[in-house]
Amino acid sequence: MNKTVEQHIPLVEYIAQVIGPNCEVILHDLEDLEHSVVAVSQNSLTGRKIGDAITDVALMLLHNKSYMEQSFVVNYEGKVKGSSATFRSSTYFIREAERIVGLLCINVDVSAYVQVREMMDSMLLMNRLLPDGEPAEKMVETFTVSGETLLQKSLETVSSMFQVPPEHLKMDEKRRFVRELYDRGCFTLKGSVVTVSEWLQISESSVYRYLRECMREKKPV
Repeated sequence: MNKTVEQHIPLVEYIAQVIGPNCEVILHDLEDLEHSVVAVSQNSLTGRKIGDAITDVALMLLHNKSYMEQSFVVNYEGKVKGSSATFRSSTYFIREAERIVGLLCINVDVSAYVQVREMMDSMLLMNRLLPDGEPAEKMVETFTVSGETLLQKSLETVSSMFQVPPEHLKMDEKRRFVRELYDRGCFTLKGSVVTVSEWLQISESSVYRYLRECMREKKPV
């Protein structure tokens, strides 16, 4: 066994006991990929044992040289053939200088949490489908205490759609800015034209002109 990999054996049971009974830790020595497993925590959840081979994902990580730019890969999904269990898996690359000699892998069984999430999603109707089977458009409602607060929130939201501050937008971009607010119904709020003109640093007459364009485009042919 590689001496550097061997030094990590005490960590296997340590990490498993720290995280708890839903955690499995496996240590790989990459000198023999077909028999790379050299240590497994007592609570072996995936059925892996000493002498087993490396996994497909671990092999892909080595082949793609993922270790060249990062020291570890965390929180990817793990599965066991023939089992419905879901694991949150992470891999740490063990090095000797620039050479990868081993892998320290942690698998946390999150099956129960996945089931709870699916149940909550169902109860909250977060995954609703339209009659044709397409996902329903997600709508998010923001509760505010006044029209002024609502308009301010809308201005901030629309501003985030552009890469420069509102006052630096070009004419066509300011026209599109007004259109976004118009489509959101913001101009039904009291004082909206004045507020928007100040926000965009344009005249009120310009805002009204852009609004007339929006209303003409909305008229039926």
